[in-house]
Amino acid sequence: MVSKHSVLVDTIHGEVRNRGIVVTKEEYAVQRKSNMLFGVMVLNWLDSDEFAAALAFRHSNDMSEAVKMYAGVRVFACDNMALSGNEIILHKKHSKNFHLDAALPEAFDRYQHGTLTLQRNIEDLQAGCLSTEDAKKYIFDIFRRKIVPLRLFHPVVDSWQAEHSHDSMGTYWTLLNCFTANTKQLSPNVEMRSTVRLGRFFGHYSIFTGFGLGFWYGSRGVFIV
Repeated sequence: MVSKHSVLVDTIHGEVRNRGIVVTKEEYAVQRKSNMLFGVMVLNWLDSDEFAAALAFRHSNDMSEAVKMYAGVRVFACDNMALSGNEIILHKKHSKNFHLDAALPEAFDRYQHGTLTLQRNIEDLQAGCLSTEDAKKYIFDIFRRKIVPLRLFHPVVDSWQAEHSHDSMGTYWTLLNCFTANTKQLSPNVEMRSTVRLGRFFGHYSIFTGFGLGFWYGSRGVFIV
């Protein structure tokens, strides 16, 4: 059956509470005459001095999309989100046979597994050294593939150069944060889509270069779709 935005939010809160987890911060945005909801919940789970687990989701009241969730983390230093490239789809469409209370526990199991994996993978991204010359190639490739809107090209380049003005070595984690620091200026729908695509891009990178991430969960935080 069709679930209102408030019902989804309340049900997620209940599932989080049942697992002994506390929501420390939450943000919401609506589009399409309030038919589309985009939400992010920052949790006190897996929190450290650097980041904490976050749950992102999107939902439509007009039955145009399934309920989707993403696993991620909120990065405290730059107030960025890293999102998973994988989607957790609770149901392909709204129907009378869909019951949110029954579907959410399994979806949350997948979210927790994905976030644990993400936490480990971030360490790999932080350990991967990246020269400015190679960073330029990745930036070009990301925009060539239209993973994020072209209007972010100069802000992303400026963010990298601000950190590495003398061609000092950076990391793949630094590069990812240069993108997510600037996707925050996009509309909620485009921001979430771009951040998920960035997660997929860095996940594919990790497979081919031996980091062994396999997939990468990754604006306002980290989301599960």
